[in-house]
Amino acid sequence: MRKAIVLGILALSLVAGAAQAELQTETFTQTPNLVIPDAGSQVQSVMSVDLPHYITSIRVYMAIQIQDWSSDLRIWVKSPYDTQLELFRIGEGGEPGTNPAGWYPTDFTPHDDMSQWEGEGADGDWTIICQDLSSGTQGTLTEWRVEIGYDDAVGVEGMTLTGIKALFE
Repeated sequence: MRKAIVLGILALSLVAGAAQAELQTETFTQTPNLVIPDAGSQVQSVMSVDLPHYITSIRVYMAIQIQDWSSDLRIWVKSPYDTQLELFRIGEGGEPGTNPAGWYPTDFTPHDDMSQWEGEGADGDWTIICQDLSSGTQGTLTEWRVEIGYDDAVGVEGMTLTGIKALFE
């Protein structure tokens, strides 16, 4: 439903004489080499995204160095508007047990529905949160990326998050 509303808004913009819509993607990368403590508390890495547009599609890439038992990890990603989604959850989604690396939802199946980010503004701090729930092998988040799809004819200026989110309810 959200995608239909976004497309409807884009169609109205074109009818009103706005510039020709062009869908774009931009990728932001962070290489934190963040140690995920064995059976420890949550750790996080923050990435600033400078993209004043609304999200029409999104993918998240993660590369984790771990020798075995990646199935005891939980990983969440939080948007600048505090929408926190769980992507990696204790062996779900088809990630390999050793050194998982790949894109959600392309290579692996996320635990939560990533379309919940569609319609939010992309601009701001994105946070990845990692936790190892068992003892055994310590892991390291070596890299993560956020690939954001947007329409370059629709910017965020003049709109509030509340107004945009109301369109998607």
